Amino acid sequence: MKDCNVTVQFCLAHLIRDIRYFTTLPDQDTKNYGERVLEGVRRLFKIFHEQETQTADVFKLALERAKAELCAIILETVSSEWDAQGKERKTKAQNLANRFRNHGDAYFEFITTPGIDSTNNLAEQAIRFIVIDRYITQGTRIERGRAACERNSDGDHNLCNARTIRF
Repeated sequence: MKDCNVTVQFCLAHLIRDIRYFTTLPDQDTKNYGERVLEGVRRLFKIFHEQETQTADVFKLALERAKAELCAIILETVSSEWDAQGKERKTKAQNLANRFRNHGDAYFEFITTPGIDSTNNLAEQAIRFIVIDRYITQGTRIERGRAACERNSDGDHNLCNARTIRF
């Protein structure tokens, strides 16, 4: 995506789902980390709810500050675990921190780019029928299966192919 100059906005709703999951884990360090991060997200959304009472510049500055605070919480308060060889273990919290190290700005593109939503709801709605079809049909993994599920130009299933394929 970077090679093609594509603007990417990761979904904040999915981030919140991941963080809430941390708060349900039995590991107390991960649970505490999840609570800290969730509190940072709450502060970010509090600013959203106060948008109408602020000027555009004040609102953008407040969002930038909340973004910086949230990134600091995610990156600086994550605990590390080490194995017997002194190598850092990959934990769920570490995975989130690494995701923010590599793609953190993609969660906040909506702050600086007008017209971008903080979630990817529109994109998910656009492909929802495909996902539902995949759940119903269990998808296809081989060329013969894909050919059997092809649709003709009218959007109808190509039933001729489906009858000739033997599984």
